[in-house]
Amino acid sequence: MMDFLDRVGRPLTRLAVMALMVAVVWFFIRFGDAMARGIDRWARGEATDLNGLAAVLAAAASLLGVLVPYIISLFRDRRIERVEQIRAGAPPPPPLSHGRPSPPEPEPETWPRPFQE
Repeated sequence: MMDFLDRVGRPLTRLAVMALMVAVVWFFIRFGDAMARGIDRWARGEATDLNGLAAVLAAAASLLGVLVPYIISLFRDRRIERVEQIRAGAPPPPPLSHGRPSPPEPEPETWPRPFQE
């Protein structure tokens, strides 16, 4: 049962964070559109509520400050998981030796070599 929950938990977490990211992007697109219309009205000389715009902009910036660590952790966790998958399929590294390998000893008959033409 715990294996099943572990296997289902990761994709559901990614799906939830992805849905949250889509909602935040949708909000910023709608907010940008409303801001552009408000600035257009302000440029035409109509009365606009710039204090409300500043309040919504501050709320959006604080929302991003809260959500960015979750988004970064999502991508970092996926990268770490991918590295673990790659390492699991790779052959194990050779065992480490202690010290430097010694060069092979020369044979007495072949050392020093005679000059050959």
